[in-house]
Amino acid sequence: MNTARFRGVPFAVLTVLLGVSLNGCVSTADKVQNQTVEPAVSFKYPAYGAEFHERAAAQQSALDATTMFEILAAEMLVQKQQYQQAYELIYPLAKAKSDAGLAKRAFEVSMATYDENSIKQAAQLWKTVAPEEPKAWRAAFQMSLRDGLIEQALQEWHEYHKLSENRLQESLMIAANKVSGSVPEAAGLAFFQRLVAQYPKQWAAHFSLAMVASTYQQVGVGLQALDKAQQLMPEAERQESESIVYNLMSKFYLLSDDPQTGIKKLTAYLKDNPANLLIQERLARLQVRAGLYDEAKKRYQSIIEIEPQAWTSRLSLALIELEQDDYIAAEQNLLFLLHNQAYKAVAYYYLGILYQQKKDYLQAKQSFSQVDAAGYYIDAQLHLAEIAFAEDRAEDAYTILNAIELDSDDDKVKILRAKAIFKKAQGHNFEALEFYEQALAITPDNIDMLKAKSLLLYNTQQFEQYETTLLQIIELDNRDSDVLNALGYYYVENRIHLPKAKQLLESALAIAPQSFYILDSLGWYYYQVTDYGNAILYLKKAFQLAKDDEVFLHLVHAYWYSGQVNQAKSLWKKYHQQFSENQRVQNIINELETTGKP
Repeated sequence: MNTARFRGVPFAVLTVLLGVSLNGCVSTADKVQNQTVEPAVSFKYPAYGAEFHERAAAQQSALDATTMFEILAAEMLVQKQQYQQAYELIYPLAKAKSDAGLAKRAFEVSMATYDENSIKQAAQLWKTVAPEEPKAWRAAFQMSLRDGLIEQALQEWHEYHKLSENRLQESLMIAANKVSGSVPEAAGLAFFQRLVAQYPKQWAAHFSLAMVASTYQQVGVGLQALDKAQQLMPEAERQESESIVYNLMSKFYLLSDDPQTGIKKLTAYLKDNPANLLIQERLARLQVRAGLYDEAKKRYQSIIEIEPQAWTSRLSLALIELEQDDYIAAEQNLLFLLHNQAYKAVAYYYLGILYQQKKDYLQAKQSFSQVDAAGYYIDAQLHLAEIAFAEDRAEDAYTILNAIELDSDDDKVKILRAKAIFKKAQGHNFEALEFYEQALAITPDNIDMLKAKSLLLYNTQQFEQYETTLLQIIELDNRDSDVLNALGYYYVENRIHLPKAKQLLESALAIAPQSFYILDSLGWYYYQVTDYGNAILYLKKAFQLAKDDEVFLHLVHAYWYSGQVNQAKSLWKKYHQQFSENQRVQNIINELETTGKP
């Protein structure tokens, strides 16, 4: 199939949205009797037939044999999917004859050409020769919108609505359905905002704006339009139409950063409409987004009780159960999903995850080996390699990785990253670094891999590159508290760039104020600049949050060098047994008494 695109919108989508069809091919053994030709292709909206020929006779413009032959030839080309050649035959005929049926047929064929100029040309002709045909004006206003011609599109839409038998709200919603996904965002939103301005009291105008806002993921515009639509909706229509409002509302809240408000509104709606399982499922997803896993779990369970074959809800429930280490329940739900062919791959994949977490590697390998769907296959192979590595079969792990056929850069990065992780685990830091470099050559701004690379640079004492890499990450994301802390602590530990270190660490603490290791870093900064009062303040808070051996050592030093030797000894006596395996902790008081140095 031709996969060409029209200004970024697949023509397969446009064909559906414009309401034309090129399906239903019939046999080529059509009969020609008395110069009357049955069409070679039947359509959802037939262009020819008795009505066409009656109109032609009435207009005294009977088609001659040559014209009929060209029509038949064009239809045969359509049957062979040679749409551009068919269009080049049918359009000149339609233009020469100025016939509405031929013009409509030319437009239908133009849609299959995936050619922008052909579609515009045919749409204009159809509108011109069939000014009484509402579908021609519908096609026209869509094409005008694709060119950003808002005023012209509005005029054409009004002509469409005037000629159609639809009520105003039906015409508005049909327009929203047709425009969604087939028109650039700026034109689509501007068009419906103009319709809202023309029909401010019509709830369907606001709802239609919300529909197109959903397509463009404009959450604020959509929710505001829906709120207005609800206010204007007549009571007589509320019972019938309210569900579509909440359907769209739930989609917006799933796109928003405010799941709590969505939960509140959908919960209120479901009190009176508990049988709306679609909204129930979306509410459960919002509860997951908000971290309300137990509530989401109960909701998914209630959905499944009503509809056991609610496959997506069952999968979502299984994933929550897996996250909560409820392996028995998760396994039962995943095994149930195997009854649906469409869910087999994902079910086998997560069964593999489940068994791997339980360290039942035999069943994990059997499950991952059943995964053949493109979306999960490579990840399943990565898990098989991970299991091989865990079973001390490193060479088998690399063999699995090397055997994977890679079609995309994303897949290449996954494999390179896996090799880097395995090499690091084997203590081969320089080889691990090389794999990260190869991956970063493909995706240079991948922050997770830059962070992993920076750690390897530190471990291999490549400190200049370590600093450069951390600065690169901060340039990409200056809100990553871990990286701000890492660079700040590096400066503090080496007693360089101390003003910059303080700035970095204070920024990190503002982002993560309860992070014990950032508090420790800032406390150690104050220690290095001999501000022992602030050092003790931050280090005590860090040690209260986490009884960490490094924080403990820092706090002992701070007390000692502030002159509070007894406090340092008392602290050591109280806690040193908790760190019995750390020889630095065990020896720190002796070292300080002997040399006064760490």
